[in-house]
Amino acid sequence: MIGCTAEASGTAIRRDPAELEDALWLGREELALAFAGSHPRIRAPRRAAIAGFLLWSWLADAPA
Repeated sequence: MIGCTAEASGTAIRRDPAELEDALWLGREELALAFAGSHPRIRAPRRAAIAGFLLWSWLADAPA
């Protein structure tokens, strides 16, 4: 498995329902809520997961 970052060219989300159950855009405030365990809809990935590393880096505005 690999992890990478990218810049979106738009805000439309097209997902393959066989691959992803749901997808959404989050701002830093909402992501911080997820990591704090307070978001009403989502929870944060494990810190050891690639997704956790990438999201924590983005939240901290640190290069991944």
